[in-house]
Amino acid sequence: MRYLKNLFFLLITLFISSAQGASLWHFPPTDLSFSNTIESSQKICCDSSGNAIAIWADAMLGEPTITQVSHFDGDTLTWGNFVNLSDSSQSALQPQICCDNSGNAFAVWQWSNGTNTIIQASIYNGTSWTPIPSVFNLSADGQDAEAPQVCCDDSGNAIAIWQRSDGTNTVIQASRFNGTSWDSPVVLSDPSENATEPQICCDDSGDATAIWARSNGSNIIIQASQFDGSSWGPISDISDPGENAGFQQICCNNLGEAFAIWRRSNGTNLVIQSSYFNGSIWTLFDVSAPGFDTRDPAICCNDFGDAVAVWPGINGTDDIILASRFNGTSWSNFADIASLSLPGNNGSLPRVCCDNAGNATAVWKELFGANHTIQTSHFDNEAMSWSSPPQDLSASGFDARTPQICCNDSERNFSIWSLSIPPNSSIIQATFCLPQIFPPENFEGTQVTDQSATQTASSILLCWTPNVDPNVTAFNIFRDGVLIGTIPSSTSCYKDCTLDPCETYTYSITSVNIAGDESAAETITL
Repeated sequence: MRYLKNLFFLLITLFISSAQGASLWHFPPTDLSFSNTIESSQKICCDSSGNAIAIWADAMLGEPTITQVSHFDGDTLTWGNFVNLSDSSQSALQPQICCDNSGNAFAVWQWSNGTNTIIQASIYNGTSWTPIPSVFNLSADGQDAEAPQVCCDDSGNAIAIWQRSDGTNTVIQASRFNGTSWDSPVVLSDPSENATEPQICCDDSGDATAIWARSNGSNIIIQASQFDGSSWGPISDISDPGENAGFQQICCNNLGEAFAIWRRSNGTNLVIQSSYFNGSIWTLFDVSAPGFDTRDPAICCNDFGDAVAVWPGINGTDDIILASRFNGTSWSNFADIASLSLPGNNGSLPRVCCDNAGNATAVWKELFGANHTIQTSHFDNEAMSWSSPPQDLSASGFDARTPQICCNDSERNFSIWSLSIPPNSSIIQATFCLPQIFPPENFEGTQVTDQSATQTASSILLCWTPNVDPNVTAFNIFRDGVLIGTIPSSTSCYKDCTLDPCETYTYSITSVNIAGDESAAETITL
């Protein structure tokens, strides 16, 4: 019932967006959890088959926090009941997840063993998760470990990374799952100074790039190390050493490239910088315009050398969401930076995902009065533009926070966020979108009249080129605006019989996708 107030607006927005060529988001969102989730704990991943997995931390009143997951079935377009991954005897926090394209997934989280916090992992083998008594302890006892991240390739391998105290400083550690077992942790950072906030990405061949923030004794700099499938390489300083840098993010593609992004002081303002790894060296770029402050950035990249960055920029009055695109050589000029959110409100915490067609989708939270609403905008690579105005994903009148997003190459995208429920609880919500659908091409008809001794019968044979969109499941046939047939998408002809040969008829055909969305109509008159 709480969605009815804004559902009409959402449906109108959905219609406008589909007419403009945007993806088709589905409403209302699905409630995935009970009403005690921890804000900002949720993450999501998806595979090339249109499936997805959401993960979050659930805090039942007076009970330890539990890591939970829910699976989205790409065939039925439904979310399953949540599953507990962590032992409920102690609290589990900061869950992370990655999916591969073979149906596997890897989850990591921080768990208290009663004395210290350690990093644990669970593996999904396409059917079930590691039983709770057998979850993997990745970090050693004796000191606290936290801030886990995980990435995986398409061969059943994964790498987990985290920060852990060595008794003197905080260091970055990593462990690799080689398809059978997890390796012993290795230290990636120089232990002479503190290193924190690790991030990691993997490509399909098993290579990986890790970055983290580390003190050089005077300032915080961003460092990186590459994994070549067998061992970690030397540490590289990828940010300038003169001012503090932080809030770093990383993405990799299957060309051996990586893109790191962070926020850094230039002595006057906080600006967004990026470093591009071409397989051998890092190259530093300024991404945001100097002269005004920025906030935490996010980045995504594809297998054709493109990347998209999003971040909040402070225009003197509001925080607006900005975007820039790397075209394989450089980031778009400052004058070409897109403003995704509307002035007059404050946008924050953007996230972005990319596909190999060059498209991207961004989500963020936008402040309207006393509450935040999750909004989205889609970058169309053919039109080279972002959809506008942004579209609401969460219900108005409730406070929605910390959105996440993932994309696949068939433009089946997923977004997840936490929604506050007064007076003091919150739930995890999710929705998905399918690409805009189009009617089949080359729609034409042939009128045939059969004369017998007693009567004249007429039929019209309608034919077309089938739609290649895998999400399209059927075609609707209309005669003079009335539905006369729904046929499978594998069919390319339809015969309408027993018509008056002296009459003129108008026929239309539309495509229908797996979710029941209908395309615009292709029409002919015979």
